[in-house]
Amino acid sequence: MLARRLAFLLMSVGLYVGLPSGPCGTWGVAPACAQPTDSGRQLVAVIHIDLVGDEQPGLVDQLDGGLIEAIEAAGFTAAPYVEIEAKLAGEPSLADCIAADCLSALPARLGTNHFVRLRVEVSETIYDYELLLLTAEGDSGGIKERGTGSCPVCTADELVAEVKGTAETLLAVFRPLPIELITEPSGAQLEIDGRVVGTGPITAALAPGFHQVRAQLDGYLPAEERIEVLPDAGEPQRFTFSLVTAPGGDDGGGGSSLGVLKWPLAGASVAALATGAAYLLIDGDITCSSGPVEECATIYDTATLGYAALGAGVVLGAAAGYLFWRDAGTDEAPTAEARGLVPALLPARGGAIGAVHLRF
Repeated sequence: MLARRLAFLLMSVGLYVGLPSGPCGTWGVAPACAQPTDSGRQLVAVIHIDLVGDEQPGLVDQLDGGLIEAIEAAGFTAAPYVEIEAKLAGEPSLADCIAADCLSALPARLGTNHFVRLRVEVSETIYDYELLLLTAEGDSGGIKERGTGSCPVCTADELVAEVKGTAETLLAVFRPLPIELITEPSGAQLEIDGRVVGTGPITAALAPGFHQVRAQLDGYLPAEERIEVLPDAGEPQRFTFSLVTAPGGDDGGGGSSLGVLKWPLAGASVAALATGAAYLLIDGDITCSSGPVEECATIYDTATLGYAALGAGVVLGAAAGYLFWRDAGTDEAPTAEARGLVPALLPARGGAIGAVHLRF
């Protein structure tokens, strides 16, 4: 009974140690896994609020709040300036950028290709402002809409209200339109302009223009495409991303649906071989730790269990070796010298026994 419990314990440990760790942690579950930030609505980032002239404490925060309200009222999701400023700290050239070449670097950092930039000249209670709507759409990126205004003898609240109204007018041209993103197979993680929005299929809302969409799923090659959302489509546009199986099935722990079993099988094989060897080594020994044999007539009879464990280890090792070979993406059969099962001799009472172990 004790020997059987020991064998079960060793095999359980082998199974646990052999489990693969995926991109989201062991067992494929962890709070660190990327999650969608919203329901798929287009994100607009306030990349810069520049005040020139007389200093007015708190005005930047007020303007930021007004822009956020305008962005969300237009159907977008807002990324406030206070967050973007922290992300672009140390890169002032990007915050000041209005040209297509430097704007193209922002989507990877901010998760969107639509931006708002505000400049306000302040002279006591006189305000002149310029509001820019920018996009990063390759060579066609840059300034898409521009709004200017003057607010003489205004309070800060009046300035914020006027800027907010101008922002709503500019953003109306880019009001998000519903689209459908379908992945084949379903369940692939989708990124739009560098931002995770969910798993396909999903319905999203994007501004008219070009967007970079990426679909990825374990065991498949990522699919990436630049899509164009048309302003006059009339009905939700549908985009399909067909993923191709990766060579050898690159699913993070090895490829095919059975590939994830190779490490548990390898661990179980090692545990079974070790257990079988231990049974054979103690076979025929007296069960007493000391004292004359005549006072301890009972001896261990574990040969049958030992050979059974060794046989199970060989079978499990063969299965694991085959999965390792298949997931390596080679058409050549595995050999003892390269990968798979390697012969070995294990000491036993009265001689030695043949065994095999896995070589990776």
